[in-house]
Order: sequence, then structure tokens, then C-alpha cells
Amino acid sequence: MRISRFCVSFWLGIATASAATNAPAPATRSLSLNDCLQMALEHNLNVQIERINPVIAGYNVGMAYAGYDPTLNVSGNHSFSLSPGSFNQQVQTIIPGVSVDANSYNASLNGLAPMGLNYRLNGNISESYGTRSDLPFASTSGGASIQLAQPLLKNFWIDATRENILVSKKALKMSELNFEFVVMRGVTQVEDAYYDLIAARENVKVQQMAMELAKRLLAENRQRVKVGTMAPLDVQQAESQVATTQAALLAAQAAETFQQNNLKSLISENYSSWPFVTIVPAESLTAVVQAFSLQDSWMKGMTMRPDLLQARTQLESQDIVLKYSFNQLFPELDLVGSYGHNGGNSLGRDFGGVLNQISDGSSPFYSYGAQLIFPLSNRAAREAYKTSKAQKQQ
Repeated sequence: MRISRFCVSFWLGIATASAATNAPAPATRSLSLNDCLQMALEHNLNVQIERINPVIAGYNVGMAYAGYDPTLNVSGNHSFSLSPGSFNQQVQTIIPGVSVDANSYNASLNGLAPMGLNYRLNGNISESYGTRSDLPFASTSGGASIQLAQPLLKNFWIDATRENILVSKKALKMSELNFEFVVMRGVTQVEDAYYDLIAARENVKVQQMAMELAKRLLAENRQRVKVGTMAPLDVQQAESQVATTQAALLAAQAAETFQQNNLKSLISENYSSWPFVTIVPAESLTAVVQAFSLQDSWMKGMTMRPDLLQARTQLESQDIVLKYSFNQLFPELDLVGSYGHNGGNSLGRDFGGVLNQISDGSSPFYSYGAQLIFPLSNRAAREAYKTSKAQKQQ
């Protein structure tokens, strides 16, 4: 930050010097500290950049919730097969060929519930028709079902989607705290730059007065030398003092220019509009008596500093990752079940009749059970858990 402000001040100084011959008449602008703070909050590049990060983090939270968005799959398919006839020599019989056309339509809705429940809604209907033994045939079938799988161990109290949501929320909070910290740091920098500018301007006034006194002393010494009441060496000493004071004045003026450019770089991003504007602080350096409690300041610093709160939030985020890594150590034990209705018509192509059978529920089916998936080594999960513990400790 200091390097960037120095670069801005340096280039502002270069621009001012290079355009001095064609420079417009210098203008002054009186600004109070509140004016500078307001301009910094509106135009400071760091504040503008950091203001967008919470917005991006909010979008990431919404993206994390996309893990609960269901997926709809719809498909249709047509197939045809032809089997040529043959001759059975044993019985001296001709076996006619078989021609089959088939149409199938499938739809499914897959998704994940907040407690880790996986669901799948299925619907399908199909028909086949053609010739067999030189006789036409047609049949229609279909079904609708729901399938469920609920984890009991792995992915039960937290899964990848819930981890992503919780971590994204912590990231949003950290980005908000970081924005608050950038604003606080920017306010502090503006206050420092504003009061440094006041001090630099006062120092220029002091050096100008010192220059006037040194020149007056030199004139008086020269007059005394003329009348013979002072040695020429005293004049040389006075001339040396004038040169030293002039160097101090030039240094003070350069310091004021630097503080001018430093403050400009903090309150505006449009540097081209400021080189020929001189900021005149509307306030003065006054020592305001304030009472502070060391214990109260300590407690406020430990509980309200955005960087510390951000570090605590990051630790809470790591706790979420650790919890997820620990849950991945367990085997997969899921309760599974399905329920649905079938329908069919082996005498013709009748979609309406099949759909009526499915809706009537005259041919129900169901299943339930459990499945256990136990990795023999589970090395990846164990190493990931160790990594999460080390990162939390870090």
C-alpha cells in the first residue's frame, strides 16, 4: 500500500513538473477531514474493489445451494430389429422371420434433500409391435416409481453440499469483515495523510519565517560590515545560514507536495484532475484531550477488530471442513427403498389404458433394504482428515 501510494505521488509530481510550462493557473480547494473521508469512501480504489467481494461471496452462497436443485431427464427412443426366417430340417418346417418396432419414453427427476436423502422419481412407457410367425403383435407397458436412499453413517450429519454451503457462508462473512477492515484502514490512512498535510504546511510556514529572519540577519550584518562594526566573517556565516534555511524550506515544500499527492491518491481515482489543485485543509492541528481505558481498549480490540474476527471465522470454517472429513471416515450405510405402480397391455398399442392402470395402482410394487459399502483401507479419507486437523491447528 505504501509503495503504491508512493508511486502515485511520484507520478503526480512528475506530471506536475513536466506540465509546469503549460500548466493552468493553480487552484485551491478547501477540504475538511469529513470531506476527505467521504470522498475516500466513494472514490478510493481499494474500497471500490473490496466492496465487490461480498457481492461475489453472496453469489457463491447461492451457487452452493444449487446442490439441492433437482435434475430433470427426459428421453425418447425408437428401435427396429429384423430376424430373417429359417428352415428347420429336422421337422421340415419353415420358421418365419420376426420384425419388431419399439418406442420407449423415459423421464426422471433426481435430487438431494437437506438431510442427505437422495430421491429419484421415475416414469416410463414403452410399446413394441411387429410380426411374429407371420402374425401381427403389439404390446404396451409402463410404470411410475420413487426410489429413496438415506445415509445413516457417512454423509449423514454433513455431506459435500452442506459443507459447501456452510463454508460459503463463512466466506461471505469473512469478505464482509475484510471490507470493514479495508474501510477502517482507509479511514486511518486518510486521517494520517490529512494531518500530515496540515503539519507539512505549518512546517513550510515556519521555514518561510526562518528564511525571512535569516535574510534580515544577513542584510543587517552586511550593513554592520559597511560601517565597520562587524567582521566580514560574520557575513559569510549569515550567508551560510541563509543557504541552510533555504535548503530546509525547499525540503519542507517538497514534503508538502508529497503529502498533497498522498492525500489525493487516497480520495480520488481520477488523478488527472488533481495535479494543479492545491488542497487547503479547513481544519488545524489541535490536541483534543481524550480519556482512554486500557482494559476497555483491549477488550474492544479483541472482540471488534475485523482482522481478528475474520481469523476466528476462518477457524470456524476449518471446523466445518474437519467435521466433513471426520464423517467421511465412516462406511456408507444407507437405507434404500422404492415404491411404484406398473401397467401393461399385451394385446395392443394402448397408452391410455396403461396410464389408467398406473394411476389406479392395480399393479403396485415396492422394495426396501439396506446397503453397506465399506472401503478396505479408506486411505484417502484418513489422510484428508489428518490434513484438516493440521490445517485447523495451523
